[in-house]
Amino acid sequence: MICTPKRHCTALLTLIVGLSCLLLNTTPTRAQGIDPEDRPISRVSIEGLKNVSKQLVLNQVRSLAGDPYDAQTVEQDIVRLTHLGRFDQVTARVEPQDDGSVVLIFDVSEQALLADVQVVGNKAIADNTILGMVLLRPGDPADPFLIEQGLGRIVREYHNKGYFVADISIDRELLRDSNILVYRVREGPRVKIKGIRFEGNERYTHKQLKSKLRSKTYFPIFQKGDLNREQLDLDSSGVRDFYHARGYLDAQVGRRIDLSPNEKDAVVVFLIEEGQQYMVYQVRILPPEDGEQRLLPESQIRQYLTLAPGDVFSTDQVEK
Repeated sequence: MICTPKRHCTALLTLIVGLSCLLLNTTPTRAQGIDPEDRPISRVSIEGLKNVSKQLVLNQVRSLAGDPYDAQTVEQDIVRLTHLGRFDQVTARVEPQDDGSVVLIFDVSEQALLADVQVVGNKAIADNTILGMVLLRPGDPADPFLIEQGLGRIVREYHNKGYFVADISIDRELLRDSNILVYRVREGPRVKIKGIRFEGNERYTHKQLKSKLRSKTYFPIFQKGDLNREQLDLDSSGVRDFYHARGYLDAQVGRRIDLSPNEKDAVVVFLIEEGQQYMVYQVRILPPEDGEQRLLPESQIRQYLTLAPGDVFSTDQVEK
């Protein structure tokens, strides 16, 4: 049989809807020839709770006893319960009653509780400092989102302190088998900036652009030259603002870090797309809106303006 585009789209839509119902498990009674939609809910039950408060769960549920069953509301309830960060899985099912009503049952699978939270391999940053970034303590649910969030915070802290090649990992096996969360740190060397270069700059010199940077190259005793990713981002913004203030409104500035083979030194390369320089075509002072009065005449206002047609458009001059 040849499937026309219309039939193909219909078949695909049916497949998607079917998969959605299977994943959410909100209409399993259809297999028994029962459609719960609009039937009154006689009771709402929560099954699978061990450590989580039942009241906490019920506070998230909008499907209430006495209300008609609504599949969309049940799906939204599942989303709210999942966002609590206490469960690995949440599903819903109904049990039909002789009087025509249904019992709505939410089946939950609680996340395991952490037995301990540790960090190993760290020297440059103290244990208490790192654990303070994690926001998880023994007895908390092993929430994957919070675990990964803590990992990202630790990595950023090391990068900001110059440990650009620091590697942080989680002992997944220990977490799975013993509910012990361990962050393993490989600090690596502290990276020094041995050189700064610019690529793509044609209008302004290396010396002019370098004066806008706060990052400095390493010089024994006098300059640490530590590579700080956050500061490099600020430097990129500073160079971009330098261009914008001189009429290059489309200018973009990125950066690249070239590490030495021993990962102890780096050359920072700022990548510049200058774009075109904009000129002032016209300066207009808009008339007052209806019902408003201008305190100063236009001629007096223009006395304070430094930009005129033909000038290079400068964001600094606009601010002034």
